[in-house]
Amino acid sequence: MLKSGISDKMTPALSPILGKLGLDSLGITYITTAIFSPRAAYGIAKVMLGYNYPMQKVLGCMFLGNGLFVLLNESWVRILPFYSGLYPREVTLRLLFLQVGLSSLYNIFLAIVLLKL
Repeated sequence: MLKSGISDKMTPALSPILGKLGLDSLGITYITTAIFSPRAAYGIAKVMLGYNYPMQKVLGCMFLGNGLFVLLNESWVRILPFYSGLYPREVTLRLLFLQVGLSSLYNIFLAIVLLKL
């Protein structure tokens, strides 16, 4: 991720969007890291708590990062191959939407609510 420069390209693209939620550079760094690896992003959450960030902002970043991770990574790696091996294409797409779409939307919505309070 760092060697290929993907995170360097994602951060400027996400900054205007995430800036509207009141996130600074550390929050945006957490979210871009969580898109690729939520476990690695937990270290950034510890740094955020060390800098006395409000728990509400840290949790908002965690929900948003996890929601985007599930939406962008988890569905294509684990869920889609499993369902497509068991069900017809139409059923697979519906199950994928229910499994991934609803949980991601819930996480993202909860993050927006926490960050805007």
